[in-house]
Amino acid sequence: MKHACYQRNANKTDIGSSERLLSVANELFCRDGIHATGIKKVLDESGVARRTLYKHFNSKENLVRAVLERESALWLDWFRDFINSSADTPRERLLCIFDALKVWFEDESFFGCAFINAVMENHKQDESIRELALQHRENTNSFIQELAIAAGANAPRLLTEQLGILVDGAIVSAVTLQTSEPATHAKMAAQILVETAIEQK
Repeated sequence: MKHACYQRNANKTDIGSSERLLSVANELFCRDGIHATGIKKVLDESGVARRTLYKHFNSKENLVRAVLERESALWLDWFRDFINSSADTPRERLLCIFDALKVWFEDESFFGCAFINAVMENHKQDESIRELALQHRENTNSFIQELAIAAGANAPRLLTEQLGILVDGAIVSAVTLQTSEPATHAKMAAQILVETAIEQK
């Protein structure tokens, strides 16, 4: 089954000014970095008036938070739907995590994880960004843990953390190497972890 990656950037002609700002800002922040992207660049690319931006978000900091919240919701919806529709059993779905990553890595709009990028760019000093990143991680891990429990893992939380580390490592490696191969390699390691966790039950 062919899966499209999640739609990070909506058609600019079909959405309102607020959503258009979020869509364009998200693309620029992911591609060029938050600090390197000024408000003028966002306004020029989106075609939205400055007063409209400040009406909706009041500041660049609020825009960044709104972008990250939107990114988390879009990505998690796509991630869950991809996995649930691509595999029949919880055990298969645990491994399908890495099939989803592979599709994501191969998408032309992939510039890494917005949350990893944001935390590293801010040198872990911006607590609001760190809190959003932690919430995104927890939401992702909650879904993975549900699969681990359903698959009969002996220690589902531990397996979740182990798979989460593989996910993060694959994302960073995919950005560095500019290839989707880390998803394939991480899946091979995940298969050992999943088999061990379930066999030890």
